[in-house]
Amino acid sequence: YALESLSSTLGNLIRSFYLKLVRLFGRKRIGPAAVEREEESAKNMPSIPITIPILIMVSYILIGGFLFSVIEEWDFRKSCYFSFISFATIGFGDNVPGYSSLFKNPAKAARNIIITFFYVIFGMAILALVIDLIKHKVTRLYRALKKRKSTNNNNNRKIK
Repeated sequence: YALESLSSTLGNLIRSFYLKLVRLFGRKRIGPAAVEREEESAKNMPSIPITIPILIMVSYILIGGFLFSVIEEWDFRKSCYFSFISFATIGFGDNVPGYSSLFKNPAKAARNIIITFFYVIFGMAILALVIDLIKHKVTRLYRALKKRKSTNNNNNRKIK
């Protein structure tokens, strides 16, 4: 439940930020009635381009790559690989945070495990957010195509 709540909060934050950007730099001028309609539709379904969630995921993986290259002293490629595998909840176990320093410095190993724990939990919330945004985008596309098909069928009946 907490993960769903976190991803929902993140989704609302991203949606409101995106709507403010559209209003600020907007592709079109928006009147008061259009703003209300846009805000109402934003509550039901996000109107965020699909590239934004993908950029969020890639950014999170790159941030994790930098983070783990610093705290675990892995190379950046290995750190990004670990970030993706952990973030996607695959977890092969070939890279284990804190293992290299477990016997030398147990306090550092514990710190690294705690940092990894929070990174993975927040990453799972981001993954849930991205999946939810993509699901809404596909649902909107399906409904639009279904509506277009029914409109075309009605037009064809009128012509005959």
